[in-house]
Amino acid sequence: MTPYVLNTLAEGSTTAVSMVKVVAVPPLPSLARRILAPFNVVEVEHGVPGDELARLNLDADALVLVGRRVSGSTLSKALRLRLVVSRSSGAEEIDHVLAEGRGICTANSPEVIAEAVAEHAIAGILAVLRNVIAGHLYVLEGRWWSEGWPYHLRGELVVGRSLGLVGAGRIGWSIAVKLRALGVKRVYYWARSRKPYLEVSLGAIYLPFEEIFELSDIVVVSLPLTRETRHLITYEHLKALPRGAVFVNVGRGKVVEPGALERLLEERDDVRLVIDVYYEEPIPPGSGILKFLRDSRVIVTPHIAGYSHESFVGSAVIAAMQVKRFFEEECVWNPMNSACKMCSDSPPPIDLVIDAVRRSTLKPLEPWLRR
Repeated sequence: MTPYVLNTLAEGSTTAVSMVKVVAVPPLPSLARRILAPFNVVEVEHGVPGDELARLNLDADALVLVGRRVSGSTLSKALRLRLVVSRSSGAEEIDHVLAEGRGICTANSPEVIAEAVAEHAIAGILAVLRNVIAGHLYVLEGRWWSEGWPYHLRGELVVGRSLGLVGAGRIGWSIAVKLRALGVKRVYYWARSRKPYLEVSLGAIYLPFEEIFELSDIVVVSLPLTRETRHLITYEHLKALPRGAVFVNVGRGKVVEPGALERLLEERDDVRLVIDVYYEEPIPPGSGILKFLRDSRVIVTPHIAGYSHESFVGSAVIAAMQVKRFFEEECVWNPMNSACKMCSDSPPPIDLVIDAVRRSTLKPLEPWLRR
């Protein structure tokens, strides 16, 4: 066993599921591990070299991963492979078309992560409007004592503003619901297709792409990176934002045209940015955005919007439950290609998954585990 391989479960067992080899990169949280206890699970550290991981995958029946791309070579050479499950949204980690051609089901686990991203986006919006970080620095640097009352840090309210969603999936929906409760007066959205549930439940209005930027006081981007979305948002779109607007990107950095954010900040002093993703990650020294990090209009975080304790463990739990379902009932809840069959029931509600994570027990999830 190599240093990167932590352990193999169900060793020595000869039951049907114990003959199913599941490779997990990185190792699973204990709660997810308990779900897959009957299986032959090989857990691998993130730093495993590509050739070693490829060797481990050769006889794998399923892969469970996050933060690690599945190469076309792996999909082609792993002749027993039937299932690849991402512990995240999984849009970029897996070649879904190639997998489909090989009859390999691909699935993702976005439920709890979507809640984490939504909360992070709202936290950023509130923080930048109310100068939370700038106020903290003012105290930290001793300026409150030396310079007096910070009249220049007068903030602004969310109440009464309009929200524009660029991307209206789970994340966009959750953001809209939460901001409505905080007093946002109107919700606009743009997506690849109309979202009747948004329109009926929140009175959301579908707009052409360009008009989202012209009419929204707060624009939140939650798009994945695809051929269609790469550099979709240009400086011309950003320039059209209303005075005092907040632009938030919790999707992918490359959906914005390179240099557009920096140019916007240089040419307008009224807009605010909340950025969790960037064109290059990690942001390299000398990058144009770095010179704005002490600007009270700007908040930049290192791609952590979806990274909470509940989402990290909860997404692994959903992924593990889908592996169990697939090899027991040949279905998954979140298929990403047509090689999958969708389960007839829905996954457990997010609040039950979060409760299970916080109490470190599978009891709230038993109705979905004992079918």
